[in-house]
Amino acid sequence: MPMLLHKYVFVASAIAVGIYPTLVYWRIYGIYQRAGEWVKKVGFFWFSFYVQSPEFGRGAEVLQALPQDLQIEVAAIRLRQRRESIAILLWIVFLVSLGVLLKSLPHG
Repeated sequence: MPMLLHKYVFVASAIAVGIYPTLVYWRIYGIYQRAGEWVKKVGFFWFSFYVQSPEFGRGAEVLQALPQDLQIEVAAIRLRQRRESIAILLWIVFLVSLGVLLKSLPHG
């Protein structure tokens, strides 16, 4: 029974980690839609890249050209994304550690 529970936890974790990028892109897409026509010329792929990594390419200038309210949303998305990425990383480390611990226990 405990092994079955571990499989369910692993599958649920894999699904959650798989859905995470979709949620991030959904948040960024909302800002992209409200940003205006000039951002659409950049394209969603590059806009998303600039939101996630403004230090590369023209990211900083593209984000600085956004209206103030959207700049605040971008900053909030980046902070939330950083926190969620750390939480996912810690969860994966926990699962791997738990797996190693359970594997080392004697089966009986």
